[in-house]
Amino acid sequence: MFDLPPLSHHFSAEHEQFRASLRAFVAREITPHVNDWDEAGTFPRSLYSRAAELGATGLGYPEEYGGS
Repeated sequence: MFDLPPLSHHFSAEHEQFRASLRAFVAREITPHVNDWDEAGTFPRSLYSRAAELGATGLGYPEEYGGS
């Protein structure tokens, strides 16, 4: 996985914390299984709810439309 330094001039401390939690989620929940899921042509739908717990769904939409 990429270990990139923080871009303090672009992101607030809150953004950096979110980025770190998202990286940890991907490393823990996705990376170990991605090859198997790719071979099977599927992935567990439970990833959506676990990603939602982090606030990682609806990122591209304003809150008034159901986004984060």
